[in-house]
Amino acid sequence: MMDIDDALGQQNLKTTLIADQAQDVLLQTADQMENQVALSTPGSNPYITAQAQLANLRCQAYMQKMLAAELRQEAGRIAHDNVLVKRRSTSTTGINSLITGALTAR
Repeated sequence: MMDIDDALGQQNLKTTLIADQAQDVLLQTADQMENQVALSTPGSNPYITAQAQLANLRCQAYMQKMLAAELRQEAGRIAHDNVLVKRRSTSTTGINSLITGALTAR
């Protein structure tokens, strides 16, 4: 179980690092777009709007990647907890069998 937890943690760390790098790229794109607006000629607004929509889609894609990583981490935690509950249930069943055996032997 520890290997799974470690793997999920490493995967989320990698996803977070990629998202941080993507954030830097998106900020650079936003700065470039601001500069383009200042220097734009009449009639170039559709191109700038398309570029803004593309940047928005990229941002949403990165957000979805982060959400997916968070959901994988939560699923791993739930699976880990589920294994512990199953082990406890098995132990409880064994104890119940021992108690029943001890009571019926007399």
